[in-house]
Amino acid sequence: MKDGNPVVTVGAPGSDTIITAVAQILMNYLDRDLSLTEAIEEPRITQRNNFNAHTEFEGRYESETSDLRRALEERGHIVREGLHEIGAATGIAFHEDGRVSAAAEAERRGGGSALVQQLFSDVPPDTFAYDAIMNLTAQGILTGYSDGTYRRSQAVNRGQSARIIARALELPSQKR
Repeated sequence: MKDGNPVVTVGAPGSDTIITAVAQILMNYLDRDLSLTEAIEEPRITQRNNFNAHTEFEGRYESETSDLRRALEERGHIVREGLHEIGAATGIAFHEDGRVSAAAEAERRGGGSALVQQLFSDVPPDTFAYDAIMNLTAQGILTGYSDGTYRRSQAVNRGQSARIIARALELPSQKR
């Protein structure tokens, strides 16, 4: 979060390698200023604090990680080429201009897919009042139509206005 707004979210399967996979992706994105796609594609290591306490590298990145491997061994780590793949992540980046982008593995576990759908098909991010529409929708004050449109050029009738005001004031719903 930055100034109350989301910045990035990342997730990965992998049992006891989830924490290290996600942490490395977040460091790559937030600290190293890599794009989310680049952050996900970087080589990973893991140390799971299990009975053998080995630090494992993804085997396919041996040449890219040899300097790090030597540095860890000099500090007393038992390092081995272990897992072929560590995690298979996807993520969503929230940009300051209101855009949202998704990223997924290109190779690990056969590659993945990620998609961000526009909330309302007729409200692109460069629309006047886009931020207000998205904020009011996130608060449940505005809902749009069941066909995925907002219809921003359509007049709001009295019933719709009453529902919007009631939601904004958090008034109890009264069905008649």
